[in-house]
Amino acid sequence: MKRRLYHICYTSHLEVFCRSYKDYCMMFNCIAQAMLKTQSNLLAYSIMSTHVHIICECFSPSDLVKRIRSSYVQMFNYRYCRRGSLGEESFFCDSLEGRRHVTTAISYVVRNPLHHEVCANPYAYPFSSIGQYFKNTLDSFSTGGGDAVGKVRSRSDIIREKNILPGDVSVSSDSGMIRMDDVVDNVMVEGYFGSYRSFMYGLSRNDYGKWEEEQRDDNVAMEPVTIRTIEPFLSDDEVASILKQNHHWLKEKRITDIELCDAIDKTYIPRVGKSGYAQLTTKEVEVIRKQLLQIFQFRISFKQLDRCLRIP
Repeated sequence: MKRRLYHICYTSHLEVFCRSYKDYCMMFNCIAQAMLKTQSNLLAYSIMSTHVHIICECFSPSDLVKRIRSSYVQMFNYRYCRRGSLGEESFFCDSLEGRRHVTTAISYVVRNPLHHEVCANPYAYPFSSIGQYFKNTLDSFSTGGGDAVGKVRSRSDIIREKNILPGDVSVSSDSGMIRMDDVVDNVMVEGYFGSYRSFMYGLSRNDYGKWEEEQRDDNVAMEPVTIRTIEPFLSDDEVASILKQNHHWLKEKRITDIELCDAIDKTYIPRVGKSGYAQLTTKEVEVIRKQLLQIFQFRISFKQLDRCLRIP
């Protein structure tokens, strides 16, 4: 059986996947360990609060996603005194063939935070693989001793104890996160793009019609990669909003999910003497919701508040 290249996306729209920086690191660790366990090859990823994008070579997407989600949910539930599954049961998966299809998919994935207005500069987003490519030129000017900085071979409290990492895979001493350099196949991605200039062009272009037409030159039996195929869960209005974005003048959302969850978990939950948001009663949730709406007003949406408080 041969590995194939896929774009995979799994979602959790009624309740956020990641509430803190540590959760995002934990999610990446689960992705990395699943890649190693299934002999898969990670090309690109972007971890958002409500969904995760992965581009990888693997034998079985369903087995890969099952491993990631099972490991993550067990640790997430323990951290927040929570029970049960997390997120939608199904996931989206498309095979990728042809150089233009692959590079378009990678571009869409690593600029995903920009599409969702989480950041105006995709390089400012720490939970994607965008900074892993075309680093050789930058590294040649480094005087800090190379990539040994922050590299330590030790256990991490956001890696399941039963999982043993290979000897050539390291963990960051600061975050407890498996080092991206040891997991992301930047060489393969750079080969697809050919140059740093081509990679940067994919990050900034908004000529979506031309981008779609160029992919037809691949002569493969698959439709062009678009916003709609990358994020099939979006409504028509949400897709239209992304396509209309002016990348020359884009502001981040006033309050992100991680900022809102931080306020809930560190300020409001301790006030009611609970250990995690999953322990809140219906009455406590309504009180906190009302207080947050009064404080943040137009800076947060009802949908955002509901998913951060787990209101169905």
